[in-house]
Amino acid sequence: PGDTIQMQGSFNHVVTLQNRNFGGLTIDASGATLTDGLVLRGVQNVNVVGGTIGNTAGNTRNWYAVEIINSSHVSVAHANVVGNNDRVG
Repeated sequence: PGDTIQMQGSFNHVVTLQNRNFGGLTIDASGATLTDGLVLRGVQNVNVVGGTIGNTAGNTRNWYAVEIINSSHVSVAHANVVGNNDRVG
């Protein structure tokens, strides 16, 4: 249940979702690269599927690839988390 958002291309800034109950939202990031990372802050009921998260060529802006804070019912699945310039997800 819920809507699906498809992400395509390269995102050269931190992608942030915050302070919302998304009610079962799926973010299909299979065609996306999030080079400065993903932040889920104060969110509920969101699933991120696929994509490449992090930066192997330099440091991410905030020194992490994925940060989940004060959130519930969140999943990140089938993503290639490459870390922060060290290839350690």
